[in-house]
Amino acid sequence: MRLSRAVLLSALTLASVNSARPSEPRIAHASVEHVTEGFLRWADTLPKDQRMVRMEMPAIDVYSHAGVLIYHGDDPDKNAAFLRAFPRSLVGVSAKVRRPTLKFIVELFPEYSRDEAELLDGKKYTIVAYTYPGWDRAKPQDEAILALSRRASAASVRILEVSLSQ
Repeated sequence: MRLSRAVLLSALTLASVNSARPSEPRIAHASVEHVTEGFLRWADTLPKDQRMVRMEMPAIDVYSHAGVLIYHGDDPDKNAAFLRAFPRSLVGVSAKVRRPTLKFIVELFPEYSRDEAELLDGKKYTIVAYTYPGWDRAKPQDEAILALSRRASAASVRILEVSLSQ
C-alpha cells in the first residue's frame, strides 16, 4: 500500500511539474516572399473590391476558439501591451481588417499543417505572431510573446510564431 501511494504521489508531482512548464511557441520559418505569396493567394479568394492586402511587420493576429480573427495589430508596442494583458485585453475587441483564416495560416506553413487537427480543435485562442529574429523594432512584441508563453496554459492560448527571413 505504501509503495502505491509513493508511486501515485510521484506521478502527481511529475504531472504538476510538466503542466507548469512554459508552452513554447510553435515556430515556422518562412521567407517574406512565401508569406506574401500566400496572402496574395488568399486575397484572390475575396471579392475584387476587397482584395487589398496590407502587410506590416511585426504583427499579431489573434483568433477565437472557432478560428475567427478577433484582433490584428501591427504596432509592436501596442501588441506588447495587448499580449501582457491577455486574456483581459480581449474584452470589446473586434478585428477591423480582413486577414486570412486560421485554417489558411495553418495550411500555409508545413510546420503547422502537420498538426492541423490539433491547431484547429476549437479548444484555445490562437495567436499568430509575425517577426524577424533579432529585429529591435520587434523586441517589445517578442518579449511579450515569450512572457505569455510562460502562462499560455492558464490563458487558454496557443502561440504560433512565424519567423521571417529575406
